[in-house]
Parts: sequence; structure tokens; C-alpha cells
Amino acid sequence: MENIITRTVRCPACGAKMEITLYNVVNEQERAGVGRLVGSYQAHTSPCPKCKIGVVTPYPTFYEDLDKGILFAYVTSKEKVTKVRENFKKAKMQENSVYANCKLRVFTNLDNFVFAVSEHYDAYYFNEEGYKQFERYMRALDESLGL
Repeated sequence: MENIITRTVRCPACGAKMEITLYNVVNEQERAGVGRLVGSYQAHTSPCPKCKIGVVTPYPTFYEDLDKGILFAYVTSKEKVTKVRENFKKAKMQENSVYANCKLRVFTNLDNFVFAVSEHYDAYYFNEEGYKQFERYMRALDESLGL
């Protein structure tokens, strides 16, 4: 289920009010081509109408491509990773779940998330061993960044 909303914020460069669109949950089947939007920073960047500076707004985003069994999530803190994974496991176990055949990848780095969506790329195979390897890599990355 998609969740796309509009918010009014102030430009950090000039202070002008501007509207931004937040793509909290987007689904490739409901909105064909949305992966190109999310995977090109356009979903996380808005130009200020006054000073024309591109304002990057990192906010949680979930990208689903159920036909390919992919769910990529971008969250803004390590603490939210566990919650997203727990909620995904619960949703996956529900009867007739649309996520039954999906694998989840959670990112705390916007660049990695955008790249994954743009390419539907994952260096780790969508299997249990690949998932464990991915989790080890993400823990090591988060620790190296002090998260």
C-alpha cells in the first residue's frame, strides 16, 4: 500500500517555505517506473522555489517490487532497522501475505538505498546464507561509522 504525502518545510539555505513530497512507501506495481524516481535521488531532493538550491531530505522510504520479490527499506537510524525487520517478519507470516516470497534489505545509508533501488542490485544473494553475509556486512559498516 503506497503512502505518499506532501509537507511544507523551510529551505535550509534561504529559509523560504517550500513543499516537498515524501515517498514513504512506493510500490512498482501500483506506480510503474517509481523505481527510477526513488533510484535517482529525485524522491529525496526538492529544488527551493526561491534560491533554486536542491534540498536533500533523508526520510524513511520503503520501495516494493513484489513481482521480483524485493523490498528495500531506508531508515534514518540503526534502532529502526530492528523494528522494520520485526514488522516485516510479522507481515510475511500473515495468511495470504503479499510479502510471502519477498526478501527485505534495510539500509541506513541513503546512497546505498538509492543505488539498490536504481539497479535492483544486491551483492548478496537472496538466500539465507547471503542474508547472513549481508547482515554481517551492514553491522560492520554501521560500527565503522559509529552508528
